[in-house]
Amino acid sequence: MLRNPDIAHQCYYRKLIEMMGTGIHRMIQDSKEHGFDIPIFEIKDQIVKVSFPNIHYLRAEQPHQSATDLMAHFEGVIEGVGKDIKEKLASILCVLNNQPGLRTTMLSSKTDIPVKSVERYVKRLKDAGLIKYSGSSKSGGYFLSDSLVRE
Repeated sequence: MLRNPDIAHQCYYRKLIEMMGTGIHRMIQDSKEHGFDIPIFEIKDQIVKVSFPNIHYLRAEQPHQSATDLMAHFEGVIEGVGKDIKEKLASILCVLNNQPGLRTTMLSSKTDIPVKSVERYVKRLKDAGLIKYSGSSKSGGYFLSDSLVRE
């Protein structure tokens, strides 16, 4: 049953939806095919709520560390670099602390450091044992090493 046929009709003509009235059936079918419980639909006060039971996204929250805190961890580990480079290394570590699993292109966009420079800094951090790469070559990313993660 369409909640608002005028909006659905316009969305269909603008190719924002492929067919009217197939979404719920596809959600149920996809859930069954992938071994999940079927979605639960609740309608109350003109609001439709869809819940997917037994599907959880868990991410261990790491406390946010400042660049100064992170720099203290690798003071003495990385020798012969100036303050500017240390700040860039620390900014990469801060981003990875708050958003683990990023690749160099995303690190570049989040830190405003050119990609080639990020690649050099990441290599330096990996060699120092401060970060690690985890996952496949296509879908993996960089994570803080266990020595940097606060308990």
